[in-house]
Order: sequence, then C-alpha cells, then structure tokens
Amino acid sequence: MSVRVSVVVPMYRVERYLRKCLDSLLAQTFRELEIICVDDGSPDACAAIAAEYAAKDPRVKLVRRPNGGLSAARNTALELAGGEYLMFCDSDDYVEPDWCAGLVESVESGGAELGLCGVRCEYEDGRRCSEMQRVFPVVERGVRELTPELLIASDVSVWDKIYRRDIVREHGLRFQEGLTHEDEYFFWEYLQYAHAVAYTGKASYHYVVRGDSIMGHERQHGTRLDYLEGALALLPRITRGDWYLQAYVKSMLAHVRHVVSGLPTAQVERGLFLAGAIAASVASRIDAAGFTRRERATFQAMLNHDRRLISGKRKYLGGLVQVRSDAYCRVLKLCGIPICRILNRY
Repeated sequence: MSVRVSVVVPMYRVERYLRKCLDSLLAQTFRELEIICVDDGSPDACAAIAAEYAAKDPRVKLVRRPNGGLSAARNTALELAGGEYLMFCDSDDYVEPDWCAGLVESVESGGAELGLCGVRCEYEDGRRCSEMQRVFPVVERGVRELTPELLIASDVSVWDKIYRRDIVREHGLRFQEGLTHEDEYFFWEYLQYAHAVAYTGKASYHYVVRGDSIMGHERQHGTRLDYLEGALALLPRITRGDWYLQAYVKSMLAHVRHVVSGLPTAQVERGLFLAGAIAASVASRIDAAGFTRRERATFQAMLNHDRRLISGKRKYLGGLVQVRSDAYCRVLKLCGIPICRILNRY
C-alpha cells in the first residue's frame, strides 16, 4: 500500500495516553498513511508500547532518539516522512476516524496548500475546556484565500492541520529546536508558500488539557521568554512581502504585553531587550497607519524598552482596558469605554 499521509507522533512521558492516541490513528478511514512514532528519549514505556503496535501493523514505525525536545522529535520525523502530506498528532491527544480523510479531501478538492479542521478542547475526564475552546472556533467548511485577516484569526497549532510535504521539503522548513511556541513559527513560515486554506467544518481533533503539559508547565515556570526568542529568529525568514510581515507583527502585538508581563522577575530585562530588538528589526517595513491605537502604543513601547509593557494595571497602553469577563465587557461597551479582549493563549 502506498503512503500518501505521514502522521508524526512525538512521544515523551505519555505512556498513560499513548494507546488511546494510536488506536484512534489506526482506526482512520483513510488507510494510505504511515504513523511515525518518535521516542524522544522517554524514560517510561512509550517505546515499548509503540514497538508493540508496530509489530502488529506495518503502518506504525518507531524511531528512537536521545531526548532533544518536541521540535527535535518532529524534525527527526520530517527527515523520514514519505507521504505526499504531513500531519501531526500529539501523543496525549486523539482524533476522530475521519480526521485524516476529511483534511485530505479538503485540500485536494479546494486546491489549497493547507487544510484545517476543528478542535474539541477537553480535560482528561472528558469535560469541555471552555477557556481553551475559545481559541479554536470551528470555521464553516470551505476554501478561503489567504489574507492578512485570515492569518491573524487562525490558530497556530500544528496538529489540527494538513501540510504539503513538497513545500516543507523544498523550503527546508523545520521546527525551532530548544524553544516552546514552536508551532507558531512553523505556521508563519509555512503559510508564506500558501495561497488558500481549506476548512473541513468539523471538530475532528481532541486536544486533551492536562496540568503537566508544555502549556501547563509554561504557565507555572515562565518559559514565555521563548515566545520572544522565537519571534526574533523567525523575522529574517519572513520573505513573502511587507503585507505578510505586517500581519505577523499585528498578531504578535495582540499578545506581547501579556507575554512580557508574565515573565519571572529574573527574565524581565531580557524580555524587554528582546521586545525592543523585534520592534527595531521591522520598524522600517511596518506601516503604522495600519495599526490600531493600542497596537501603535504597544509597538512604540517595545521600541523604547518601556517598562509599561510589564505593568499589571488594568489600564492598557493606548488607553484601552483589558477584560476577560463577558459580563464586564458588555458593561464597559454600554458605558462607551474602549476595551480589548484578552485570552490566556500564552
């Protein structure tokens, strides 16, 4: 059987979840796939479980490597993948039987370079995670031309999408190793070579929220500095044009103050330096007229290494007020007070 889709499954300390993940992948209605399980030096039984599945089904392939982190594990799989398309599934998540088929059909019928499905965010006990779910709204089925608005509105996670391997191979795309937020930079680098995005209109990926995940670890230990380090490394690789760079910067400005203000005290100065370096590197190519008042104020604060970026006050740069509560949002709108909505994405 020929391989049309390569599914990348990195593994590290996930023996508790791995069987459910692999069972869901082997139950796919789309059969022309390979499942590349990368054991990233996991100290538990991940490799043994994957070897058991590989012995029963030739579509499962086990690769072992010394521990190097999620990006390194994914990059190892990219070197070995043989399918026309690439998909990623985190080993503590699981998917619906038509996950693969739906995404393949969406890109092939619509002539798109990227396909995207909906996501159901849930806790380990199956309860819906409303906070995370707001980041992953299900978009109506169809094909949409790539625009700045679409770029900014899209989630950047790697696992609810399908990619063309020829694009990844031709442009040497890889995940940034040693950093978290690796999905974001792969997303922005890959989309430079896309002209349309296809949506399945169905939530077929189950993202399981657990406290010891990378996202949970970040909230506790402040690895948000990686967001700024990664952004600075990405900027020289954005070559599609100033409109694309402008879209990326607008996306970043929506989160950078939240990122910097959440840094541990020992990392604040480094964070302000990186924020300033990011702003300085793109200042000559950015059209400030295309920014909102809040975005202009935040960008100027980055340029100036302004400590207001780490202010804990509700008063936001540019005179806007940060809100999360829906009820509070409605009250402020009725009073005519300018606001910005904040989600705990980072």
